[in-house]
Amino acid sequence: MARYVLTIVLAGLFVIAGAYGLWIVNGDYRDAIALRALDSVSTADSAEAIDARVNRAADALKGPAQTGALHERKARLALNIAPPDLAQSAEESREALRVSPARGESWARLAYLEATQAGEFSPEALAALNRAFVTTPVEVRDFQLWRVEFALSNWDRLDDEAKGHVRRAIEVLTDRGRNMGAVTQLADRLPDPEARQFVLDQIEAP
Repeated sequence: MARYVLTIVLAGLFVIAGAYGLWIVNGDYRDAIALRALDSVSTADSAEAIDARVNRAADALKGPAQTGALHERKARLALNIAPPDLAQSAEESREALRVSPARGESWARLAYLEATQAGEFSPEALAALNRAFVTTPVEVRDFQLWRVEFALSNWDRLDDEAKGHVRRAIEVLTDRGRNMGAVTQLADRLPDPEARQFVLDQIEAP
């Protein structure tokens, strides 16, 4: 009898776990669909169409992580529309970070927006850039290249911490000889000869 009861209990727990897992999977799928709808927004879409997509995504995404992801998408969207809404993108980036502070892309975007809106690479931009490197030291290739170039384009405003972050980012990018061409081209585009030499010194180091 005891064995029968144990079997029933274990079977019940298995069913509950399966249902919970299915709920999580379905929830993740719904979240992905909602976010993908924002990623597919075109500058040709009307303001009403964009607002409708944002509202549908907001209705679908409720948890803290999902809310942070929504603000992140809205920050990107504000930069992709014509003309770009820098203030809105900065506000959405800050909201994304308020919910999820470890968002390297949001910190990097905020650094760019702080510099653009201030007309110079301000201390606030530098602080945001350093946070971007600290929260996500390793990023996807294209974003990492952009982040390194953005930092080096403001070479004379970088502190030792930022230069250390850039050095390590270049080391990761060029590990085992990868991305050498892309990093060399990046160096060629830099207006500051000291910044250009800094990159070349990293990729030529044994």
